[in-house]
This record gives sequence, C-alpha cells and structure tokens, in this order.
Amino acid sequence: MFFFFSFIGWCWEVGYHLVIDHRFINRGMLFGPWLPIYGVGGVMILLVLRHFFERPGKLFFMIMLVCGTIEYLTGWALETIWHTRWWDYREYTFQIQGRVSLIGLLIFGTGGLTIVYWIAPRFNQWLGKKEGRNEEIIAFLLLALFLIDVCYSILHPNQGAGITAPAGAVLAMRP
Repeated sequence: MFFFFSFIGWCWEVGYHLVIDHRFINRGMLFGPWLPIYGVGGVMILLVLRHFFERPGKLFFMIMLVCGTIEYLTGWALETIWHTRWWDYREYTFQIQGRVSLIGLLIFGTGGLTIVYWIAPRFNQWLGKKEGRNEEIIAFLLLALFLIDVCYSILHPNQGAGITAPAGAVLAMRP
C-alpha cells in the first residue's frame, strides 16, 4: 500500500501543478513517480488510527493531526538537510511556518477518510484474491527501484524548475 499511496500522491501533485501551471513538474526530491510522504501518511493512517475507524468525525481530525505532523517534520528535515523548501505555504492564511496549511490538512483529512472507508477495503479485497507470488515480485522490484532512487536522490535531490515553487509561481518563471 505504501507504493500505491506514494504513486497516488505523486499523481495528485503532478496533476495539480499541470492544471495550475499548465506544465508537467515531477514533484518531490525523488525522481521516480512516487512521493513517499503520501505513502507514509496513508500507511500511518491505517496502522496508527485503526481504533478511530468507527468514529469518522474524530478520525478526520486525527488524520489531520497525523498527516500534519508528518508533513511538518518532513518539511523541516528537508529544509535542514538540503536547505531547500520542496513546498511553501507561507502565502496561505492559516499555516505553520510555511510547512503545513489548513487547506492542505483538510484535503489530507478527506483523502484519509477515502483511504480508510473506500480504498483500503477494496485493496485488501483485491489482494485476498491473489496468489501472492506475482505481488511479491512486484513489491521487491518496486522496493529495489525506490531504494536506488532514494540513494541517488540523497546525493542529487530533484530540484528542477518549479519543484520548490508554490503552485502558480511557475507561470511567473516562464520566459
């Protein structure tokens, strides 16, 4: 599920910037089609917040808390290590040090509920019908590619045009 959520997060961010900036931007510090912050968030929602699944209202706020913490700490770590902001919400009204914003947390809360009540049950149902061997091979290959990407990106993080710019700012960067 980690890779699935990481890929969906990448599609979300790339699609968002494609619509706003009219341009493909491979978001994140990695080069592959994944944003691990979304994978970690999705898996953490399913593992850590399981006892809130029967209370959707409380679950929504707990998802916002967990995802907000992950996003804040990840932003802080990336800034501390590489002195670069891969996202910046300082222009938003409700934000904390540009690392998290209320609108982002509301989106994560909604996405998290979708994971818990729609995506994860269908994913588990689909996996239950599979033999297992092909999925193990695919998981191993994805892990190998991901680790290669992480190792390369630690030395050469993705900092291409528009990567660290807020949505809409890329249009202003055009010649």
